Amino acid sequence: MKGNFTSGTEISLDISKVELSILEKESVKGLIKFIEDPSIIKNVKLGLGELEKNLYIELYSFPKPACFENISNYVVIISREGYDMLKEKYKLVDRTGGVSKVCINVRDYMH
Repeated sequence: MKGNFTSGTEISLDISKVELSILEKESVKGLIKFIEDPSIIKNVKLGLGELEKNLYIELYSFPKPACFENISNYVVIISREGYDMLKEKYKLVDRTGGVSKVCINVRDYMH
């Protein structure tokens, strides 16, 4: 899994079809690059779970609370409904609060 993010906390993730099938059983980890400065890289973990606020996707950053520069990890949780939609359409987008948005795309393979 790989992707990118903006300072407005818009995250775009690309996962392979193999990773999509793995996701049903366990979390998938990867790296995301900051669009404005690709030398800034953060860890991201994608998993399935129960959501507290949203219908399809929730986004968490760690440590919490922290300013943008101090965030080292993001966790993206997808609901069962969101996962089923991702399997069917190979794309899932949801606002996760405020200006935050997560977009997940399934690719045939990853480079």
